[in-house]
Amino acid sequence: MATAETLDGAADAWVSGPWVAHARAWLADLPVVRAHGGDVRIAPERARPWGAVWKVGTGPDLLWFKAEDPAGFEGRLTSWLSGVGVGDPAVPRVVASRPERGWWVMQHAGSPLRPARGEEAAAWGGALERYAAVQRAVEQRTDELVAMGVPHLPPRALPERLDELLRDPRLLVDDPRGLSRAELRDVAALLPRYSRWCEELASFGIPDTLQHDDLSGGNVCRRADGRVVVIDWADAHVGHPFGSLLFPLRELDELGASPEAVERVVDAYCGAWARDVDADALRRAQVLALRVACVSKALSWSRALGACERTALNDYYASPEARWLRRLLHAARG
Repeated sequence: MATAETLDGAADAWVSGPWVAHARAWLADLPVVRAHGGDVRIAPERARPWGAVWKVGTGPDLLWFKAEDPAGFEGRLTSWLSGVGVGDPAVPRVVASRPERGWWVMQHAGSPLRPARGEEAAAWGGALERYAAVQRAVEQRTDELVAMGVPHLPPRALPERLDELLRDPRLLVDDPRGLSRAELRDVAALLPRYSRWCEELASFGIPDTLQHDDLSGGNVCRRADGRVVVIDWADAHVGHPFGSLLFPLRELDELGASPEAVERVVDAYCGAWARDVDADALRRAQVLALRVACVSKALSWSRALGACERTALNDYYASPEARWLRRLLHAARG
């Protein structure tokens, strides 16, 4: 488990003795836990500034306990998604919750999606088809998502949010872990062009919907029966759906997938919108969404780290927004 030594005190709230004792007592008294009989193993797995994850039990009866700030939305969103009736479960089933504490318990989701070389297109294509079906199923219910606290970041709102972010002292400008002064000027100079990308992306008329914003292979799981389950919705927002491709395409690149394999994966995902948008527009929207989503990802880090004192954090957590703004600059130069 992460401790004060690895996160410079930012996760202390999730490892303090009284909090741990209270959470353990609540878990041990849950009917779904007591049903297993005897002493159920409750093991802290990790802590981060924004929350904690514990394993509860072992083997086929494994459950996962998550905790977040009570003002967060992941627990409510996960519970909502598990009951919206979109076919096969797209998220783990929530079996217990205590919303006023920001606590919930879920069934095990399966094994992370880690396809072997040569199997990337089939694995990711199938997973993204399932995920896209969920996005389409909830696009008429985004008001409900926003009401439960999921951020609303449509393309046309992002230029203003980027402008605000550039004035945020948490970027640690001129700190080795943050943006350099020159990089800050470059991103600011990019704002008019970024605004045009956002406007063009919005013009295609693809509806805003739920966007996971951290759809890595570690957060896409496959159950023993082959069904895909998506976990860890803490970074989600309501916005353009195609930003979801950021992490799958990065992982395909790291696996050395061929351009043809990547194209098949993108087509499998974007096919969910093929009846409404022509092929050329889908291709262009996908390109634009990957650029635009660099800002929504930077904003998700800002939300996650909240009021943490950044200068006290380790290098990875000190200014993650800077990494994504550099990626935006790279996309603009590409």
